[in-house]
Amino acid sequence: MTVRELDAFFAELDPSKRQPGGRDGLKWGDPDTKVQAVATTWMATLSVVRRAAAAGCNVIVTHEPTFYWDDVRSDRTEYEIAADNGTPFEAKQRLLDEHGAAVIRIHDLWDSYPEWGITAALARTLNWGNRISELGQVPVYQVQAVPLGEVARYAKVRCRLAGLRTVGDLSRVVSKVALAVGAFGGLGTVGRAMEQGADCLIGGECSEWQVVRFCEDAGFGMILLGHAESEEPGMGTMAEFLREELGLQVHHVCTDATFAYL
Repeated sequence: MTVRELDAFFAELDPSKRQPGGRDGLKWGDPDTKVQAVATTWMATLSVVRRAAAAGCNVIVTHEPTFYWDDVRSDRTEYEIAADNGTPFEAKQRLLDEHGAAVIRIHDLWDSYPEWGITAALARTLNWGNRISELGQVPVYQVQAVPLGEVARYAKVRCRLAGLRTVGDLSRVVSKVALAVGAFGGLGTVGRAMEQGADCLIGGECSEWQVVRFCEDAGFGMILLGHAESEEPGMGTMAEFLREELGLQVHHVCTDATFAYL
């Protein structure tokens, strides 16, 4: 299989997610390169590229941009200013070329992909299967009624985190938890969770001045895992998916923790 054929496989899974100039697709490398082994990861940082190469992988399937800028942004000014300063843009490009590595980004396809995708994988990590919301909505799960603090500690252990952040009264009992992976946007996400009866939300990251303070005033619990930490499980299942569907040699190369907690 070539890199081009692997990219075409992803595109065919849901053609509606593959638009010209969109997020998903081949972002670096020769499309005619033969795939030796694949590394899946949340983001192709310098550390990830090095570890992928050490594992014999010449293709990296990443969820987030490799060069620090969302691919669909039309205003490139800030990106160009940063890129003109050279490193780490040039360092990463040199490293990828040194190892003959290609990078395919799979974002829009994988966020809500059934059973295997980013949101489904976080629910699986948390061992939650009793989804009570309708498809297409912010997913809400019925869980055992326990204090918010206990849910937070459970999520910390299940996701193997050094730390997380919480909003709200940790002693307040909750039983319906919404999931919102990654950078889950503004108040609309919280509103949709509330409309479905959720009394707290587990997410990645959000606006602190807007969403966090709204939840504080509304008495709505929130547990923030971190953007990468909420989505990395889904790139782990991507590795399983590619092994099962294509029989490829695939390694999941975990992105380093976003923060150190002092």
